[in-house]
Amino acid sequence: MDFLYNPHLHVKIWLTKSKHEFMNIENQKRLIEMREANPDDIIYLVYDSSLLNEKSQLELQQYCKEHECIPINADSEIFKKQLKTHNEKTLYLYYKDEINNLDNGGNLAVASDILRWLPAVYRYGTYTDLDFPVNTNKLPKNIIVKAPLILNIGNANFGKKTFLLSNNDFIAVSNPIAAAKEINKIQANLIKQLKNYDADFIKKIGKEAGKNILNVKIFNYLKNCSRPEAIYIEKSGEANKHNLSSRELRAQMHKIMTDKSKFLNFYKTKADESEQEVILRLRKQLKTQLTFIKWLFFRKEFNEIKAILSQKNDNLIESLMRKERNLYLKSIVICTTGPIEISNALFKNYILNRKDFNQSVFPLSFYYYDLQEAFQSKNSIPINVSMFKMFRFIGTNDGDLNDSSWLEDGITRQKERGKKIQYQKEALYLSLSYKLEYIKERIQKHIQKLESRKLNHFLKMFDVFKSSQEAQLYLLQKTLNCFQNYENENFFDTLQFKNVLNEINQYKKHAFIGIFPLVTKKLIKNLQSISYDATIYGFTKNKKISIIKLNSKQQRAPVHHQQKKINNYTISYPQFNDPE
Repeated sequence: MDFLYNPHLHVKIWLTKSKHEFMNIENQKRLIEMREANPDDIIYLVYDSSLLNEKSQLELQQYCKEHECIPINADSEIFKKQLKTHNEKTLYLYYKDEINNLDNGGNLAVASDILRWLPAVYRYGTYTDLDFPVNTNKLPKNIIVKAPLILNIGNANFGKKTFLLSNNDFIAVSNPIAAAKEINKIQANLIKQLKNYDADFIKKIGKEAGKNILNVKIFNYLKNCSRPEAIYIEKSGEANKHNLSSRELRAQMHKIMTDKSKFLNFYKTKADESEQEVILRLRKQLKTQLTFIKWLFFRKEFNEIKAILSQKNDNLIESLMRKERNLYLKSIVICTTGPIEISNALFKNYILNRKDFNQSVFPLSFYYYDLQEAFQSKNSIPINVSMFKMFRFIGTNDGDLNDSSWLEDGITRQKERGKKIQYQKEALYLSLSYKLEYIKERIQKHIQKLESRKLNHFLKMFDVFKSSQEAQLYLLQKTLNCFQNYENENFFDTLQFKNVLNEINQYKKHAFIGIFPLVTKKLIKNLQSISYDATIYGFTKNKKISIIKLNSKQQRAPVHHQQKKINNYTISYPQFNDPE
């Protein structure tokens, strides 16, 4: 059965720990970039008002209005009324449990994972993570698909078997009624894991590997030599000896991994084992991870382990506690509501026969429809890759594939990137008004030049040159009209300028040949670049950029801004070439 999928409807989710900030600067910029790249698409932004104060709620509404996003409040009665089934209502309770207990095991990544499987989210369009670039310009209005539910699924082949690698950073439900069976499976599994955490990933792939020597070797590499969370998935299951919920287990592991005494007690194999004996054993266990495969595919992890082993005991324990705090959290989350649990819910396994995969799973992958060019996830492998390529993929350093902004390391990296963006924004602010005034002056002068120059006798014989000059003057005057003044305030209207840019396509064949076309082209291109930078860095209000009055020092500022060191960051100024 075929279904119609509209790739031009989008849903983003952002939940914040800071009541004072509805979204960090990096994700604000990303969402604006997505809006600019997909001007005709519809974008919904899911948030939760209970996580924000009044000021940040107002800022969110203003942001959405400015950049044409439709806000959806997950704490609203409208949202709750769309929850019809027992699974949906139960999942929503778990969602609230997560965000209401952020200091006791609750996690915003789990909360976001839950929301994307509720009808008030997936009915509105394709869900993608905020660190997931999207550009649907080349896609048709509707696409015929073979499945009502499409995900980010890749696979790696070994022999007659194939290893599934799915992700929940892309979820497209083209027909909610037809997809109900699959969605119910996923919802039920999420509830089961949230209620009573279990991790059977390693056990299942070990069983599927069977007695085949090659399969067993691959399994052992996956378990012991690959990314560290592979080990901690199994360890997290073993740690849940009292049938705790996922959140309770996360809270318990956080307490253990932040207290040296509890940490060492946790790793004791017998009651009378001394701390020194525990540390010595932990050192030996770490050394066993320094394998050739680890060095070949997971070089950063290999070097981190070596660095930890070089430390004295007290520092080694501190490093291990920090490392394991992240790894236990990551493992528990991905096995609760993340990618691993999605595969488990839909396919009951992580290793399938290649034939079964091609028939049953491949049509559920966005690779089947060549959507990966429009939905540009780094956190996936293509279809039918080799195990070597899969090892290369899972060996990628944390932070290179996605933000992981719910982990300590991810938060640190995002803050660093946010600082750089803030400095870039400040640098742009210092030059923005000057650049706009400068280019306005250049447009005025170029119009005067075009009007004052008459075509000679010979050129008048050719209508094309006359048409070129007239088209240039028309477009330049329309562009100049985007610079406006209202109540003694100067501003540049970006929306009006976009309409001019759309008009340029109609005049292209006339405007950019003949007399001075290059200057006209550069002027408009430079202004387009300035307008775009000002938009994505948040300098527009009602689609207009304010042009502040420049003092004499600012008026003498150089046009060609290059780079500047600010707090050890190299800031590249948005710049343009002087067309004349």
